[in-house]
Parts: sequence; structure tokens; C-alpha cells
Amino acid sequence: MPSPGASAFDVDGMGAAYVRGRPYHHRDALDRIVAIAGTGHVARALDVACGTGMSSVALAERADLVVGLDLAAGMLEAASQHPRVDLALAAAESLPLRDQCVQALTISSGLHWLDRERFFAEVARVVEPGGWAGAYEHALAGDPAHGPEFGAWLREEYWPRYPVPHRGPMLRFEVPEPPGLTLLGVEHWTDLFPLDHEAIVDHLATYSGSVVAVSSGRETEASLREWLRTGTARWFEGKGQVAVAFRGTAAVWRVGSAGAPT
Repeated sequence: MPSPGASAFDVDGMGAAYVRGRPYHHRDALDRIVAIAGTGHVARALDVACGTGMSSVALAERADLVVGLDLAAGMLEAASQHPRVDLALAAAESLPLRDQCVQALTISSGLHWLDRERFFAEVARVVEPGGWAGAYEHALAGDPAHGPEFGAWLREEYWPRYPVPHRGPMLRFEVPEPPGLTLLGVEHWTDLFPLDHEAIVDHLATYSGSVVAVSSGRETEASLREWLRTGTARWFEGKGQVAVAFRGTAAVWRVGSAGAPT
């Protein structure tokens, strides 16, 4: 797990690979989260572990101002600009914000990297009582789009070669119920996104096991990408965009009060 002030994702080219290979699923996830929260537009919102800012842009459709925070400077440098989004470098467990300054907070595919106790203490501190926090993730499913062969390759070849580093559980396996927050609901879904061969290589290159293989010096980015390109060729090479299945999970909490949102 990255220590405060460092990020395994602060690797040359990682931000650009995220932009190319990570589907823009965030608007749909936010629609689901807001439906669970039972609220509408807010004045100020915070997006933690925002990466290249795709999640912050989606949140900006629901807020007058969004602050997006991430620990990897390279990811923030690759982010697109948005008139209602301000991006900054900061750790999720030590938010540089005053108490009760936002009405909503989101974190996309980042909760499993964090010290949950410290992070949720910060959530309870910076979100106004009655506001909401939403966590969501979107992970490659494999089988539904390609039959059992692609899923088998992921399980038997990709994951053993690039194992997930030690970290907390994914949201789809364990939804926390932290002090000071009331769990409002959880939703699971599967959807399809079209990716071409280079995009699936980019996507798999941005998964944590791949990232650590490069950041630790065990492999070069070139050798990683060549192995991924060769391994996925049977499903993607020369076929244009191919529908790829992803598994989504979202959880929403009311902060400080189980009553109506502010």
C-alpha cells in the first residue's frame, strides 16, 4: 500500500494510459449513487482519489464546484480541464479541507488502497451533517462479453503474473459501515464498453498488479505492454472495437445523520 506522500500510480505515462484505456462509466455510476442518496444538485462536492479527473467531471454535473484530489501528480497532469473542477495533490486520509465544507463526496475505484478508518474519519469531518458519501468501482468482468476463454486467461495467466498487491478488500466484497455514517444502499451491475486492442492493453496496464510490476522495476513498460498485447490478441487483434464486460458496485452513506439531506 502506498505510504502518505507516495503513489504506485505516479509512473511516467500512467495518466495517458488511464485516459486511453479506462471507460467513462462515471456518469452512470453517479446517477445510481444520487438515486440512492435521494438528493439532487449540491453547491460543493469533493472527489477523492480522482486520478485523471474523469470521476470529478461526472460529479461536476451534480455540483456547482468540485475539488478533485489525488496522490499521483502524473495522473493529475493528464486530467482534462473543466470550469467547475479544481484539482490538487493530497492524501485521502489527510484531506486539506476545513470541517463540514462539502455536501457530497465520492471515491471511484480507490477505497481498497486506503486506510479505511482514517479515510472515513475524514469523510465524517469534511462532509456537512446530512450530506452523502458515495464509493464506486468498475472492474473487468471477462466472461460475459467473450465467453469463458477470456475470463480463464485473466484468472490463469494475467492475475498470477500480475497479482494484486496487499491492500484492503474491493467494495464488491466488503462494504464498510463506519462510525458516523449510515449506509443507505448498495447496488451491483454489469455493463458493456467497446474497447479496441490497444485500449484493452492500456486498461490492463493500469491495473495495480501491472502498475507495481513497472514501478518496482521488475518489468519495463515496453515488456509489460508486449506481453499484454500478445496475450489478448486472439480476442482483439484486427477486430476493431470489441464489447467488454465490466462489473460495477456502488455504496452510499449519509453523513452525520440518517435524516433528509441538506
